[in-house]
Parts: sequence; structure tokens; C-alpha cells
Amino acid sequence: MSRVFEESFKIMAVELSCIKGSVSAAALELGIDPSRLTKWRMDPRFNGGNLLPKNDKLSPEEQELRELKKRLKESELENEILKKGSCHLFQGRLEVYWFIKKNMNHYGADKMCSVLKVSSSGFYKWLTKK
Repeated sequence: MSRVFEESFKIMAVELSCIKGSVSAAALELGIDPSRLTKWRMDPRFNGGNLLPKNDKLSPEEQELRELKKRLKESELENEILKKGSCHLFQGRLEVYWFIKKNMNHYGADKMCSVLKVSSSGFYKWLTKK
């Protein structure tokens, strides 16, 4: 059974990893997997609202440019999904699910569900029934 962590713990773990300067050291101290902590560091909900974790080696301008490039890439991906999937949006949820299934290896199912405004749990439930 996987462990569930509260949001406050995740925020504290991210802060600790930044103070220590090492994900591995913080993860070891907290008894969690370093890859899990790395994911939390990348999540704006837990890293102070940053799209990307702070990098002390970059100037503020370089950090801002890095975040803007990330946002642009995300927007371009969402735009591409909407362009390809727009004809399926008015044909019903099952058509949207079929579109997601067909393209999930290229874009990722969760991202497409988010962009196309369908429940990812509903999609996965439909996928397992197929």
C-alpha cells in the first residue's frame, strides 16, 4: 500500500531539500524515495508557486526565461491537443475517450484529459472496461 503524504509535509520536504542542497540527503533524512521528492520539487503547489525549482546557478533573468520557456512549451502542447481533438469535442465523451486512447502515447493521457476537460479517472475506467 502506498503512503499518502499531507500537502504541508510535501512543502516542508521541498524546503528541506533546497536548504540541504541535495534531494538525496533530504529524502534519506525523511525516509522517502528521492524520485518522489524530485516530483514534489517540480510541482508549483509545493515549491512556492514556481513552475520550475529555483537554480542558484542561474540569474533571476535566466530563471524567469527558463520558466517562460516551460510555460510556452506547455501552451504549445495544449494548443496542439486542442487542434487535433477539436472535432471530437462535440461528438460526446466516448469519442473524446477514443481520441485520447489513440493519441495517449504521444501526448499522455492525463494531459489530454485535462486539456479536453474530461475526467482522467473516467477515461481509465472506460479503458479498462474495453
